[in-house]
Amino acid sequence: METIIEKMKKESKTGLTSGDLVNHIFKNHKIDIQDGDSVTLLNMGYYHGYKRYRFVKKSNSDGILPLSSFKEIEAIYNFDMELKGLFIQ
Repeated sequence: METIIEKMKKESKTGLTSGDLVNHIFKNHKIDIQDGDSVTLLNMGYYHGYKRYRFVKKSNSDGILPLSSFKEIEAIYNFDMELKGLFIQ
């Protein structure tokens, strides 16, 4: 019988390298990330804050936010961190 830990190890996904993540964002979302932005992305770490938008009803049904620049990703991240900070204080 398989333990819970063994099952979790099987089902866990391998994370993307920073280069792979930059390529993923460019290929799938058509957002170009400059050198300085990739450093910011690394400092952000693995971030899930934007995923809640999948559950919000909107006119486009693909579930993808209509972002056009890395600055918009950064703004969502910063807003989310500030909002979380309100609950920690």
